[in-house]
Amino acid sequence: FRAAKRDLFLDNVRDEQKIIFPLGKLLDLARRQGFAVAIGHPYPETLQALKAYRREILRQAKMVGVEALVR
Repeated sequence: FRAAKRDLFLDNVRDEQKIIFPLGKLLDLARRQGFAVAIGHPYPETLQALKAYRREILRQAKMVGVEALVR
């Protein structure tokens, strides 16, 4: 079977501003290697960070479920 490895963990610290920083790193990594995998929890801080950074993410990358990377 195929698997994908996590590149970044988003919410080691439950703080919106500290979650946004790895999102930028994730976009840089995706640009360099063609894709990147991040995981996080459905914490309110994580969801707020994703919402705040949404435009930048959508401008620079295509978000897909991990299953699209392991087919």
